[in-house]
Amino acid sequence: TTDNYRVGAHEQLRTYGRLLDLPVRVVANGRELRSALDELADKDVVLVDTAGMSQRDIRLSEQLGVLRSAGKNLKTLLVMSASASQQSLEETARAFQRVRLDGCVITKLDEAGQLGSVLYTILREKLPIVYVSDGQRVPEDLHRARAENLISRALVLMEQGGVKLDDESIPFRMGRAASGAH
Repeated sequence: TTDNYRVGAHEQLRTYGRLLDLPVRVVANGRELRSALDELADKDVVLVDTAGMSQRDIRLSEQLGVLRSAGKNLKTLLVMSASASQQSLEETARAFQRVRLDGCVITKLDEAGQLGSVLYTILREKLPIVYVSDGQRVPEDLHRARAENLISRALVLMEQGGVKLDDESIPFRMGRAASGAH
């Protein structure tokens, strides 16, 4: 983790590490991150946690600098909340345009009243959806993203929101969302 901002962040990750029988390293800069990645080079996957910062936080550039200075081939995933507003999602996407993003993770599916905003933003940014999260339990509520599951959930939420769906309207509604029309 590079999260040296949140109180208790290290302890929380160490607890998860113990529960999952996984090593956890805390790093403060690019040099320490490089060293930790070298130490863990024999692992199939190494996850680098960063502080969950607002796209408006002035320390965001510092966090991104630590990742860039690691000099390693890191895959960067942007975490996008399904319950966030369209404006917030677009602002977040703009803030991370200077970073090469390899995909995204959609969180808070269990809290979202609709998925249109997050899906629209992700489609517009051409980000592959790698994982989705629909609860607080680790690792039970983290899932590989599946298009059919997201579409089914979006349709259920639309119906719950009072949108009338039938065989003729679904392709029209989904086509409008994919094309970016409002």
